[in-house]
Amino acid sequence: MNNHKPINLAQTKQTQQGFTLVELLLVILVLSSLALATTFLVDGIGNQSRFDETKTRLQQIRQAIIGDTRRTLNGQPELRGYVADMGRLPVDLTELIEIGGQDAWGLSAVIASDLSPVVTISLNAGWRGPYLDTLPDSDGTRRFRDGWGNGDLSSVNYGWSFGVDISGVSGITVQSYGADGLSGVTTPGAVFEEDYPATGNLIEPNDYVVSLANINVQLDQPITVAPSEDLVLRLYRIVDGAIEDPALESAAIAAAVGQQTLTFNVTDGLPHYMGNYAAVLICDNSVIYDGDCAAPHINTQPYYFTLIPRAQLPTIPWNIQ
Repeated sequence: MNNHKPINLAQTKQTQQGFTLVELLLVILVLSSLALATTFLVDGIGNQSRFDETKTRLQQIRQAIIGDTRRTLNGQPELRGYVADMGRLPVDLTELIEIGGQDAWGLSAVIASDLSPVVTISLNAGWRGPYLDTLPDSDGTRRFRDGWGNGDLSSVNYGWSFGVDISGVSGITVQSYGADGLSGVTTPGAVFEEDYPATGNLIEPNDYVVSLANINVQLDQPITVAPSEDLVLRLYRIVDGAIEDPALESAAIAAAVGQQTLTFNVTDGLPHYMGNYAAVLICDNSVIYDGDCAAPHINTQPYYFTLIPRAQLPTIPWNIQ
């Protein structure tokens, strides 16, 4: 007996018809939605990555200017950074990458010929960059852009908004203009177009300014004979890549018999920057003090020390024997 059922040609034809037009449109819509969602996801990840890179580069700019005083070398703060090396603030970001007309790193020396006896002061100073690591562009120029790559070829700040008060009073602002490269937000709700940081300084004055008030000088023994002249503390520092000459001087004080610690103040109304200093204790008549204000002299060597922000001032030891 033949058990095969007769073939229904109408049913077979209906089964082989496939998707209807509506079904195809629905599939296309779903695929388009998935593609769009994937694009948004990838863009979001890319934008977040560029934003994170911008934040990292801001911290690199900060460290290039003021260094990291938490690091030590032989028990002393390891001073690295533009301010400590040059004794001033950078006028733009280019100075952190290209030496230009700045003095190169080396030994800076001045001869204090007005003192008796004559003393030579020596401090390492000058530009020892580049302070920002970056590869040269196709034209050979090094540029340190934000994570978005903002900037133009002629900008000395590589697309960053850079503001500095050379007097050292107001701090340093560095700002990225975000994904659109424009100040403010051009597209409402576009968080990655916002300027970053929105407000405030990247570096505050107390990150690089030091106080020269109440500097103590410790004599190796109490004064036995009152000096015939008032005493002055002379400080040598780095300014614009070299030792400043003439040097800073404190207000004169009258020392008394029995004193062993003398306190001096240098208040010239200007900011004093972190870095290496040299001190010489002198009499008002420009004679180096060694227990009196006349020859012969015992102590003719300056005292070298380092000043960093928000740290206790060192006590300067001075030999008068």
